[in-house]
Amino acid sequence: MKSLVSLLVIMSLLSLACMRPDVHLTRTGTVYPPYDGPVKIFKKPPENVRYEEIGIVSALSRVGHQWTQLMTAMQKQAASVGGNGIILNEPESPSFYIRIGRPPNRELSGVAIRIIDSE
Repeated sequence: MKSLVSLLVIMSLLSLACMRPDVHLTRTGTVYPPYDGPVKIFKKPPENVRYEEIGIVSALSRVGHQWTQLMTAMQKQAASVGGNGIILNEPESPSFYIRIGRPPNRELSGVAIRIIDSE
């Protein structure tokens, strides 16, 4: 019985480790063919650059992914619709809480953009 419980715990942990963040994109503009280069991350709208908004991209983790994993997932989603940049949204107010036995939820969002040209 003890080995069965141990096996179930190990299988649960492995399934959690394999889970990917939930990533969604809501289209708000033109969708382009997939982009194959690096997707830039901006903390504020880029200056001296013309760009088009493609959509709002967000990533949610319920199993304790790192922030970089959420950003990478968002970059892949943006690139799949031709985005070559993401302008991150600032959270309105950070919240910290502890849940016993479960990692905290993490959510990140931004605007997927296609940079047309820079000056």
